[in-house]
Amino acid sequence: MPSSQVTDYRALRQRIERFIEVLERWPRNPDRWECEYALQAVRSLEELDFMRGNHSIMWAEWPIERRTPQMVAAFKPEFALLATQGLRARIDRLLRNMPS
Repeated sequence: MPSSQVTDYRALRQRIERFIEVLERWPRNPDRWECEYALQAVRSLEELDFMRGNHSIMWAEWPIERRTPQMVAAFKPEFALLATQGLRARIDRLLRNMPS
């Protein structure tokens, strides 16, 4: 992987990990919205699509009070809802097979 991609990969990986760490510290499970966008970010990381991944994790971090009724109505999840432990396991599996 070229060094510019390694930098982008690490930045997105760290952002996803921080999001999961916040859930672990609270402790609480993500809501459907948070889980969906976090998993989209993980998929983007797997695909090395860093722009899409950063966009997805931004939406995962989006506070519930800022989600408009139109946003919620347009929300169509692709992934099954996971608990925080499931998100952690998914990112840990990915990281075992990728550069640090």
